[in-house]
Amino acid sequence: DRVTVIESAAGGWDSERRLIDTKSTWQILKSQLHYMEKKFWAADILANLVFVSFFFILRFYGAGTADIRMYSSLAASILGSVSILVLSNVFENGMAELTETCFFNMKQLAALQMTVLGGVNLAGLTFAAVYAGIQWRIPLIWMGLYVGGPFLFTAAVSLSCLIKEKLRNQAFCVLAAGMISAVLFSVLASLSGLPAGVRRAESAGAFLHRNEWISESVLISGKELLRESGLALWIVIFAGGAVLLAVQTARLFGKIGKGEILCT
Repeated sequence: DRVTVIESAAGGWDSERRLIDTKSTWQILKSQLHYMEKKFWAADILANLVFVSFFFILRFYGAGTADIRMYSSLAASILGSVSILVLSNVFENGMAELTETCFFNMKQLAALQMTVLGGVNLAGLTFAAVYAGIQWRIPLIWMGLYVGGPFLFTAAVSLSCLIKEKLRNQAFCVLAAGMISAVLFSVLASLSGLPAGVRRAESAGAFLHRNEWISESVLISGKELLRESGLALWIVIFAGGAVLLAVQTARLFGKIGKGEILCT
């Protein structure tokens, strides 16, 4: 697209006209996607594929619900730290070559990277939760909490490392956050038993009839859930992780806006 711009001279409007190029939003987006390092996106996609693949492997070897709870929380925590490691490449050297207005583009680049990563991770986590819920007869809300809570919390903590200037280029901080969260949440998941209603359904052979399993899961009383499985705790972890991630994301964009984080 081209537009005509009339330049103003000291004595009035100059008759000379100059044509300048302007790009549409889609063209700018394609340009940014083109210059971004694809290998980092490939790493995040690979991490999600590995995360999902292990559910099939565990199913093949006959893993139980306790194993799935532990693996879901452990792997989701690691996935959260991997995502922030991928995001950190936006602030590495070379990104200033995109345009001369590097300061302006940092917000665009960070937002674009987070959107793409979020979409990939959401797809992987959703598939894992649904697949595990169906195969191991675990209510979807539980699987959502087991994978969503650790992922959000770990991503938020890892992002806080990225925001701090002294830790921004230190990958060990993000990796340490992922490992500590993985151990913490896997242990917590192992201590959280399934609701009594689900265990009764399994012992009665209701897993052979999907409709019976769904009915049994839906009708579990709230008191049983809170008493036997710590539902309240996992909801707090999920909600707290979501809020903390939102706060850290706002801090990140705030620092970029103040010029404290630039592509150099």
